Amino acid sequence: MAVVTYDDVRVVEPVAVVDAPDLKITEYIGNVASVTPEISACVCEVKKATSEAPQTPAFDEYVLVLEGSVRLEHAKGTTVVTAGQGAVLKAGTRVKWVWPGPCKYVPICLPGFTPTNCGREDDGGLHAKTSAAMDYLHELHAKAKHPWLYHCAQKALWDKAKADGAVYYPPTYGQDGFTHATADPAKLLGVLNWFYKPTQGDWVCLRMSAKSLSAAGVETKFEAVAPVGDIPALPDAASGGELFPHLHGGIPPAAVLEEYAIVRRGDGSFASCPGVTDVASTPFAAAKKAAVAAAAIAALLVLARRR
Repeated sequence: MAVVTYDDVRVVEPVAVVDAPDLKITEYIGNVASVTPEISACVCEVKKATSEAPQTPAFDEYVLVLEGSVRLEHAKGTTVVTAGQGAVLKAGTRVKWVWPGPCKYVPICLPGFTPTNCGREDDGGLHAKTSAAMDYLHELHAKAKHPWLYHCAQKALWDKAKADGAVYYPPTYGQDGFTHATADPAKLLGVLNWFYKPTQGDWVCLRMSAKSLSAAGVETKFEAVAPVGDIPALPDAASGGELFPHLHGGIPPAAVLEEYAIVRRGDGSFASCPGVTDVASTPFAAAKKAAVAAAAIAALLVLARRR
């Protein structure tokens, strides 16, 4: 993701969020490219006849067909939209997209598309979005949603690694094969209390980013929740079904951007991490949301007219 800001104008570099054999989707505005959850706008290129799994989105979708055609199969029948036409799909409409051949179109979603709110029915069949493409899409959204990565360590172990000028590895690294981390600060205490309540002593929270880790030679992958040593993985109720960052390597001190003290209760449970668990992200003001949406739609309508 690359965003250049000039006062109230933001220039966004597009991101190829899906690059499957039959379908390429390039996001210009949205949760990944511009980190604007209120709207998404993409250019989709279908390479040959194919179809997608049925979906029931939680967003309104405005579609501009630039080339070819798409067949929308829904409860009331089938609607064909051809080049030069547009379509409006209201939120809650169950629809299956079928392309009889190559097609190029622009979908604009309000609020913005996510792999969760699209309501896609993954039936395991062969679709335009392959399983690998969907996994990558989930990872892109997870990375964009939370820019910081947090790892909590026993303070004595972390301090020793720093003093020795060594890479820090958690005690279960050999068994797990990676270093666990958390992206959503709201889930941090739940993770700590699930896995680490029996441990003794002080703990510290390390704030990093995928960029700072990459600069230190550590790859970050967002993957399904996993056990820590012999302790079972976080349950779905606590994880929210989200992917968690796994660091494929230890933590070099140079990758850490900030350290925070963690507060524990007398019973060993983790109570808070001041500066992390008590800080909420600031959303866009309503006026800016409306401006972003209006500007994106206007630009894409101009693009469609030029075709």
